[in-house]
Amino acid sequence: MEDVCVYSPSTTERARAALPRLASTWEGTISVAVLANVSDAREVVSMAKLLGDLEGDRDRVVITVVEDLPEFRAGARFPVNYLRNVAKAKCVEKLNARYVLVHDVDFEVFTTVPKSTFLADVRRVLTPGARRALVVPAFELHAVWSRRLNVKRDEILRARLSEKRHAQNGLFQNYYDVDALVEDLDASSSPMRLFEMLVKRDQSSSRVDDVDARALNLTLPYSTKEKLRRLVYERRLASGFQTKYWSVAHGPTNYTAFWEDDSEGTYRVFDRAANDRHPWYFEPYVVLRADEAIDFDESFVAYGFNKIAWITELAAIGFEFHSTRNAWVVHTNARDGASRGRRLSKVSRAPGVFDRFSTRANRTLVHSGVFTSTGVRVRILS
Repeated sequence: MEDVCVYSPSTTERARAALPRLASTWEGTISVAVLANVSDAREVVSMAKLLGDLEGDRDRVVITVVEDLPEFRAGARFPVNYLRNVAKAKCVEKLNARYVLVHDVDFEVFTTVPKSTFLADVRRVLTPGARRALVVPAFELHAVWSRRLNVKRDEILRARLSEKRHAQNGLFQNYYDVDALVEDLDASSSPMRLFEMLVKRDQSSSRVDDVDARALNLTLPYSTKEKLRRLVYERRLASGFQTKYWSVAHGPTNYTAFWEDDSEGTYRVFDRAANDRHPWYFEPYVVLRADEAIDFDESFVAYGFNKIAWITELAAIGFEFHSTRNAWVVHTNARDGASRGRRLSKVSRAPGVFDRFSTRANRTLVHSGVFTSTGVRVRILS
């Protein structure tokens, strides 16, 4: 899985709630761009603490902190696509990824066994210059059942972390005493300097990889395709993502074909050669070659339609969409504290921006293959 980097935008609340789950199930590399109030030392240190607490090899995860500017703190705007572009860039610069999976941090990624089967799909479909995207089908869990499951799972992860901190004669005990670190911070020092120092300290320190982390995840009721199938068809506790409420977004993935037993492992989502039209509002999670992954349009500064526009752009410049049967993503509800995104999704959807994007796409993108983002004012800090 070292060839595929999962990249996501996030708030600090959502990262704290969901990133530990993702890191405990996905064995590949992860890049997350987090919008944070960098003047708040406690918030910045908490990101370094989160990175140090993750399961497995910390060098496979990069957290990039981006300054939460005043125009975003008001709650009406969120530079979701800028964060995506930053996270994708780190996949290449820091993690040397050959392929990237566009992703949201509150989704977990699973593959069939052996995991090399999924990698074989990626390498077979995403050949150089082919302009193809490999769709990873998305699922969601029954909300109440998912919250109960996550409470139990988070308790297990915290207990495992406590055991590690007290291992080796207390080596990890108080390794991240946030209160002490903040109190010791010199008034003239930047919280970001402390963040960078803590990350470098972690990278240079010895750490024993927890081999039991993989065994823990085998007990999840959606970690294998057969278990997921039972959740969908027998227990009715899972379904295709948003297929009941917004079917146009993920329905074209063709979940029926996903469940079919086929030695090929992949299937065409729709066939442009057969004059199938690109599904409007389609927004799957896809794997691309890193050297072919176009940037997201940064004029989207609110939730809603941002990924749809990106998928539309891929289709307009000639990308074919295939889907794998050997991997899937599952939405695990974040804790109630991770609410900024939900507030934005209710009050700040961006159909007007998407309409303007569609106009530009029709006039210029289809003909020239060139798209210029208007961008937003942001400042990257790490």
